[in-house]
Amino acid sequence: MRDMEHWNIQRTSYTVADFLGWMRTGELELSPSFQRRPVWQPTAKSYFIDTVVKGLPAPIIFLRERIDIETTRSIKEVVDGQQRLRTVLSFVDPSAIPDFDPETDGFYDT
Repeated sequence: MRDMEHWNIQRTSYTVADFLGWMRTGELELSPSFQRRPVWQPTAKSYFIDTVVKGLPAPIIFLRERIDIETTRSIKEVVDGQQRLRTVLSFVDPSAIPDFDPETDGFYDT
């Protein structure tokens, strides 16, 4: 088993506004190289937004923090939760998603 003493795992609460601000300033990387591409269909995205609006529980989002060597800024990489974050952010402010495409990032009315 790996020695986990050197890991710094913290449970922290963030708001949608936090994630939106990080996207706008380039401090959040939704799709790091190890992430798969977005695959949620509009129906799944709409159901997730419905879950959030109703205040129902949603899975935890995992982030990894790294330092960008060129800018010395802290970058938050999404390890797990890219589809959920992309869904919420594109619902709140599509312009925050650099590669937003209405065809693939759109929603259905439920």
